[in-house]
Amino acid sequence: MSTPRTARPAVLGLTVAAVVAGGLVTTAAPAAAVSPDVVIAEVYGGGGNNGATLTTDFIELRNDAGTAVDLTGWSVQYASAAGTTWQTTPLTGSIAPGGRYLVAEASGSGGTVPLTGVDTTGTIAMSGTAGKVALVPSATALTCGTGCAGTPAVRDLVGWGSTAVGGEGAPAPGTSNATSVSRTGPDTDVNAADFTAGAPTPQGSGAAPEPEPEPQPEPASGAVPEAAPVPEAAPEPAPAPPSIAGTRVTALEAEVAALRDGNRALIQAMRVLLDV
Repeated sequence: MSTPRTARPAVLGLTVAAVVAGGLVTTAAPAAAVSPDVVIAEVYGGGGNNGATLTTDFIELRNDAGTAVDLTGWSVQYASAAGTTWQTTPLTGSIAPGGRYLVAEASGSGGTVPLTGVDTTGTIAMSGTAGKVALVPSATALTCGTGCAGTPAVRDLVGWGSTAVGGEGAPAPGTSNATSVSRTGPDTDVNAADFTAGAPTPQGSGAAPEPEPEPQPEPASGAVPEAAPVPEAAPEPAPAPPSIAGTRVTALEAEVAALRDGNRALIQAMRVLLDV
């Protein structure tokens, strides 16, 4: 007589069910995608404030791709540190490989140095201490509130200041009216690691490059350079003709010598010569 088999409990199924029921199974939040081309390079919100040097807020972009990117139809957007409402500035034109693109925003009554090399201008008054800026490949205002990191609607995003909520990872350092946050390397989607605070250094494609010096023409191959002409020596002056006074002195000396010799005929000849 065979012994009846005891049914084995579905331990695995019960365990999984218990874990799920206990809330221990969670789904990881999607990681923010690294921008394949254009990133936010610098943000400054203290322009025109008390203690500022620059008169205007700005957002600077950088193209890390090997080809130009057309920004027409894109926008940069700003929200306060914990805010959920986004303000937009539309972009136009393109950004060259490795190039910069400067967006001027609101100006204040302080500061003494205006922005130069600006590519486009908006009117957003950004905070000088903390906030959020997004680069969006459309002109539509974001509706993702503080959950925009990692969404397909956002190309790049930076939150700065200890109160910033909804940036990429931990926020970048806070700023003052005299400092900005600027990117120090490639995009890693961690604002605290990607940005540092320091003096603002705005750059844009509108800045005229310094002209390169014109190259000097090179001589043709095999050509022998001509030697410089040697100046001719000045001719020596001709000797001056003997003077009459000198001739008379010579004749008198000869007469004296003839007198000594008693040669009167020679004396007569010399006298004729002297009378000439």
